[in-house]
Amino acid sequence: MRTAHGILILAAAALPVSAAFAQVPAPAPAQDSSIVVKGQKEKKVCRTFEAPTGSRVGEKRICRTAQEWRVADDATQRNMDKMNLHIQADQAQTMNEKGMADRHLPH
Repeated sequence: MRTAHGILILAAAALPVSAAFAQVPAPAPAQDSSIVVKGQKEKKVCRTFEAPTGSRVGEKRICRTAQEWRVADDATQRNMDKMNLHIQADQAQTMNEKGMADRHLPH
């Protein structure tokens, strides 16, 4: 079980930044009139991402609306929270197994 979690974490870490954002669902239409005025396009915000270490491909520039970035950032935060929970669960299980093993050792 721990091996599967480790592989999942390593696979997620190996994904390029653009692949992590590629799976973000399209944002729902804006309900707040302060964000988008009817008939007016929302301004694009561009971010530049450095190339992963060891990559021969240069940095990447991605442009999205502010709302799309909020959705992507929220999805990234949720994924990081999930990974942290899995890591904490694995650490707790390991500590529990060590505690169980110590109790069965003859003194």
